[in-house]
Amino acid sequence: MNINNKAKITLIAIAAIFLAIISSEFISAVDINFTYDSNGNMISGDGRFRTYNSVNQLSRIYNGSNASMPLLFEYRYHPVEDRVWMKRRYLANGSIAETTYYFTKNSLRVINSSGTFNITYIYHDGVLIAQSINNIKTYFLTDALGNVVASINATTGSAFENTTYSPYGDIITGGNRTRYDFRGREYDDYSLVSDFNLRKYNPDMGVFIQPKFASEIYDPQLFNPYAFSRNNPYRVEMKD
Repeated sequence: MNINNKAKITLIAIAAIFLAIISSEFISAVDINFTYDSNGNMISGDGRFRTYNSVNQLSRIYNGSNASMPLLFEYRYHPVEDRVWMKRRYLANGSIAETTYYFTKNSLRVINSSGTFNITYIYHDGVLIAQSINNIKTYFLTDALGNVVASINATTGSAFENTTYSPYGDIITGGNRTRYDFRGREYDDYSLVSDFNLRKYNPDMGVFIQPKFASEIYDPQLFNPYAFSRNNPYRVEMKD
């Protein structure tokens, strides 16, 4: 066998291995089919079914693939501001598990089986630094992007919870001491969304479930209306 034939056999073997690797990846892949309404809002595909009101705001979330499944969340919005005014979470049997009233950005009330909780949030230069729940205070440390990374006991000054995130906002550790965490936004693991006011964001998938159409035609990364941080949160600070 001459050298050229050996080289050909080697190349064929390498190609066969490469194809086998690619094939194994495709075999192990899982198909995910997302559905959207005519305005580009995600309806289903991630284990939740969503409906939107006449002005394109998320109104209901069901636990499943259609509106006949158990209702998880119901939203009501402020009449003149682009924010949630009331949010209600339901149990599987249809009873109310928790109701949250958002009076202002700094003040809300939570009612559930444990009682009624009046919560006040304190901000400095737009960054969350503390909360008071029925007059019990907690301080927060944040990083440069506004992510809450530590919860501090107001009496002892010690950290009783540290919170870490994936680049796209999944909570890896912590995240139990405040409603506001990644980018200072409220996340709920029942609804699977973070609240960015006009749009809702799914940190598990790393995409917004509602579109924002490009305003800068010379920036190709903005052509994807669902992208978070131009699909590069390692380098890009998200502005929305």
